[in-house]
Amino acid sequence: MPNTVTWSIEPIDTLFFRQGTPYDLGQQVLTGDVLFPPHMSTLQGAIRTAIARAQGWQPGRDDKWPEILGTPDNLGEMSLEGVFLQKDGQWLFPVPRHLMRISHQKKTIYQNNLVYLKPGPLVESDLGVSALPIVDARISDEDKVSDIGDAYISEEGLALCLQGQVPPDTTIVPVECLWKLEIRTGLTISDQSQTAEPGLLYQSTHVRLEKGVAIGISVHGIPWEWQECIRAFPLGGERRFARVSLSKNAIPIPPLNVQPSRDGYVRVFALLLTPGLFENPGHVLRHGPFPDPCLSAVTGRITMRGGWDLKRHMPRPLRPFIPAGSLWFYRLTPEMWDTLKLLHDHHIGLEGEYGFGHIIFGQWEE
Repeated sequence: MPNTVTWSIEPIDTLFFRQGTPYDLGQQVLTGDVLFPPHMSTLQGAIRTAIARAQGWQPGRDDKWPEILGTPDNLGEMSLEGVFLQKDGQWLFPVPRHLMRISHQKKTIYQNNLVYLKPGPLVESDLGVSALPIVDARISDEDKVSDIGDAYISEEGLALCLQGQVPPDTTIVPVECLWKLEIRTGLTISDQSQTAEPGLLYQSTHVRLEKGVAIGISVHGIPWEWQECIRAFPLGGERRFARVSLSKNAIPIPPLNVQPSRDGYVRVFALLLTPGLFENPGHVLRHGPFPDPCLSAVTGRITMRGGWDLKRHMPRPLRPFIPAGSLWFYRLTPEMWDTLKLLHDHHIGLEGEYGFGHIIFGQWEE
């Protein structure tokens, strides 16, 4: 894509991002209120503001705001891709939610492996007649299957997942290797005396990234010359600063590699790489994001996300997002697949220009 600039963002100290919960005097931001990686609703405002400042804009000078950067309610000529992570230059993506961990227990020895979920036979359930997900492996009664938890997967591991191959455990990176939480305590300073107000302490939780970890986003549609001078910009709460490295390299999304099965059907799963915003998220969770209903699904819980409106100085309304890593299984005819495969590495749902609903396809076998 022309005019593609990829931002690698690293905090200078810590970053402060919170969920859509109140944060007024006397309230605390605890570990459960922390949001990381930050949502694109937050990052897009910081990035657009940094680009506008580089072009001479200052707060209160609306006449200097570049038109191609849009308005508070649209991106103008810009579009975004992400949010993803990088570690030591290697791209990391959300773990597909059908990838599970199986623990084999023999006396005191534990050995962990990875295994997939796939659509099982049709059964009666509270969802009606459905093909509920089952483990795609032979396991004993002593084996335990659980989700991988908070983790990311490397580009190599994601490519293997899309081909239906089980990736090595080394391609999974737990969040403990990427960032840690730090609880900070502060006090309120009087505007008149510039001294501490008695009893007005507050507490917040910050995110400290491990060495070599960065937030990765691609900016499309804005000239390189408009961005090349940006070295640092304020990001998140408390106006913490982050440094940025720019590149013209695109984010390495694995290419489409799906083949028909011997019976002529094409068995694919549709995977969300970024959170998806849909008009009817409940319907999409159950039936999938396309007109033809899915066989089965492995999804996360809907999360409510907002952001901050820089123009109006107020929070944006909370909206429901289907989390990244959610996926839906399909058994398609070649004709149906010819239409659907055109969506690989594109965005579906609402506000795709913000990076929401980034969809890719992988293969599964019965």
